[in-house]
Amino acid sequence: MNEQIQILPMAIAMVAGPQLISAVFLATSRDPRRNSLAYLAGATAAVLAGLAISYVTALIFNEAAEATGAESSDDWLTWVIVGLLVVLSIHTFRTRHTAETPKWMSGLLEADPRAAGKLGFGLFALMPTDIAVMLAVGAFLAQNDLGYLDGLPFVAVTVLLVALPFLAYLVMGRRADHLLPRVREWATSYSWAISIAVYIFFIYAFVS
Repeated sequence: MNEQIQILPMAIAMVAGPQLISAVFLATSRDPRRNSLAYLAGATAAVLAGLAISYVTALIFNEAAEATGAESSDDWLTWVIVGLLVVLSIHTFRTRHTAETPKWMSGLLEADPRAAGKLGFGLFALMPTDIAVMLAVGAFLAQNDLGYLDGLPFVAVTVLLVALPFLAYLVMGRRADHLLPRVREWATSYSWAISIAVYIFFIYAFVS
């Protein structure tokens, strides 16, 4: 259980950025319920599939390392993932001042559920940062002799975080139209710092 808890903060890095900002736009779109649910369905499918691929890849890596007589495949895997997280941290820090809301996001206010679902899947399945995070989580599961199902809490927290704008809409109704744009601006300005903090935490979890 302790190992499962350690990977939960990585869910924050999964949604920090266009993933959460898109969810805010969709929660204030012309059809917020259907669009948000479609977006969440696409995101869930992407994270489940991505984590499965990452986990299987880590297992194959371990088996291949052991087959070649490597003394400790876990050590190699640990430093590969730590290196990946360090690169992500540096990249996130260097691009912190250039991060801005993409122009195409303004079109999400007129989106339909089909487009929202595709966007949810694409943002989580194809974003390099999310791919790297899922690789790190899959490797962490394999390294600690955990199964794929042990990663489902990570998936659940990721989906819950990206669902927060929609939940705010359900609770507040159209009053959320005044709150959510502020959340969007805050996420655009400070998501880089949150992501770096999560990367550092996970690096510590790997090497400790």
